[in-house]
Amino acid sequence: MNVSVEKMLIMVISLSFVVFLCVPLLNVTLNIINVTLQSSDGETLIHEIEKGIDYALTTLKTYHSNVTVPEGFEIWSEGDTLYIKYDVNGTSKTYEKSFSFQVNVTSPTLPGRYELRIWLDDDVLMIVFRKLTG
Repeated sequence: MNVSVEKMLIMVISLSFVVFLCVPLLNVTLNIINVTLQSSDGETLIHEIEKGIDYALTTLKTYHSNVTVPEGFEIWSEGDTLYIKYDVNGTSKTYEKSFSFQVNVTSPTLPGRYELRIWLDDDVLMIVFRKLTG
């Protein structure tokens, strides 16, 4: 194959143009997708907790689920009230729900994968996060 220097130069310039234009555009797109996925992680976990509470209260059985705890997620209880602090697109939000009984939470210590267990023990709603290993 006989390729002239001109054609070779045109191909190199075209390739460099594609690399310099497309790579940053792809990077921006992936960052937007990543931010969107992270922002919904807190809301997804809240939905899973609500689902577990409903299950535990209606069946009086323990709810089990493996969940991902995102960065910036905090959960705690004060008496009969459950509080959850989470981020949505860089904005901190707080979820608050009161019950007619005591709420006890064992909080996750760091972001990562946890086993979520929720059950009603006498008149205490138990919400426990246990770190998954491996």
